[in-house]
Amino acid sequence: MAKTARLRRHVVVNIPWYWRHPKYQRIVLKRTRLFAHDEFDLCSVGDMVRLQMVRPLSKKKSHVVAAILRREDGSAPPSPFPNVHLSRNVWPEEAEEARVAAGLPERVAGPGVEGRLRGGAQ
Repeated sequence: MAKTARLRRHVVVNIPWYWRHPKYQRIVLKRTRLFAHDEFDLCSVGDMVRLQMVRPLSKKKSHVVAAILRREDGSAPPSPFPNVHLSRNVWPEEAEEARVAAGLPERVAGPGVEGRLRGGAQ
């Protein structure tokens, strides 16, 4: 379940799991916190998402949002989900094709990798 979606193209996902304490025999709730890449900023807080493990994208981020299974507000999730496979190097043109195929609005490119690859100024 997506916990926060405040950062640009980031989402923090909590995965709850339970275990029985060996001495006290009490069930304890634990949470695994994962940072995932959301290329098109489609996730919001409370969404149930499916993650896919990819190459490390940053110090803490090595997953990508593969699909939104259920929205918190009850609306329909995007179908088909715009999927950009980051297990290999993705050029901005491929990400743009995925955005157009999903019918998403155009995103303004910042002075990052997109600007350098297209020959723009840094």
